[in-house]
Amino acid sequence: MPLKWWYAPAGIVAAYALSAVVVVALDRGASLPDAAYTLAFQVCMAGVALVFVRRPADLGLRPMGVSPRRALLWIVAAWVIGEASVALYLAVSDPAPPEVWVEGASGGLLLALTAVIGAPVAEELFWRGLVFRSLCAKLPVPGAIVLSAVLFGFSHWVGGDPLSSVPPRIVYGVLLAWLYARTGSLYPGIVLHAWLNSALAAYVVPEIGAVASGAAMLGLAWALVASTGDPRSRAVRRRAAVRKPVRPATRLP
Repeated sequence: MPLKWWYAPAGIVAAYALSAVVVVALDRGASLPDAAYTLAFQVCMAGVALVFVRRPADLGLRPMGVSPRRALLWIVAAWVIGEASVALYLAVSDPAPPEVWVEGASGGLLLALTAVIGAPVAEELFWRGLVFRSLCAKLPVPGAIVLSAVLFGFSHWVGGDPLSSVPPRIVYGVLLAWLYARTGSLYPGIVLHAWLNSALAAYVVPEIGAVASGAAMLGLAWALVASTGDPRSRAVRRRAAVRKPVRPATRLP
């Protein structure tokens, strides 16, 4: 199903408007940990993305158009490039580490689940499945990759993260959109996103590191199984994933 370019701005406005209503509703109830609001926002993003399509496969929740071996190679390459870029940025800018307040064991568990499972699924559905793919209807793939990554990076600043966290997220936004364009599936991006967030969760809140890593490994196993399909139809799926809404290029140079 081809997506229209205006789905991107409409989806962003709808997701933030819906999340604002949900946050107001949650504030009227009992006191909740911060991670609960994050989870609510993730549900809003995923829900809005699904409203714009007939089925989840239209966003990229489909088997890959490449072999699992090649996809894994690209996941590792994207991870290496991303980590090297962020390490260089941190060495030059030396930003303060993020401060996270975890309210007890349940709050830590909820934080781990939102970071390692909720964020990879919801953010890939929304920012790559809906926003990136919609922008491809108006822009060449490289332009759509960059613009969606910039929007992805600044969305975290709007959500309360420090401005210094925007450049690393733009870098990862580029790499995640590139993975989607290369494989025709969101599953490789979900895997990479889970890896990245599990490491960040373990760094920020060491006591939940084991939970985060375990959840990431479960997510990896699930995504690899779900993304493997019939090799004879991979090329067809890959063309259908990006080629229809993209003008004029369908592959990155």
